[in-house]
Amino acid sequence: MLGMGTIGIFLPGIPTTIFLILASACFAKSCPPMERWLREQAIFRPYVRYLDRDAVMPRRARVLSMGMMWTAILISGVVFWKRDMIAYAGPLLLLAGVIGTVAISRFRRGR
Repeated sequence: MLGMGTIGIFLPGIPTTIFLILASACFAKSCPPMERWLREQAIFRPYVRYLDRDAVMPRRARVLSMGMMWTAILISGVVFWKRDMIAYAGPLLLLAGVIGTVAISRFRRGR
């Protein structure tokens, strides 16, 4: 996980944060000194800062997350519409979008 996260820092298109979160979770259970080491490294700091329970998700990140999510939902909707599957997938896409919007808007809000 740590190796994939490190590669993701340098290669665009490869996720970074999720691999570092998973590596941190594994280190927390198996080797706490390695987890502390991971959190203290300057190269990983921007990606693991949201592991802290007190970290607030910035408004810009919220807006970008929701925008990308709804863009993907709209693209999926167009694909399903072209394949005449919108009657089945449309309500599920809409429900997923609403649940995602609520989850993102409520996730670690500032006080």
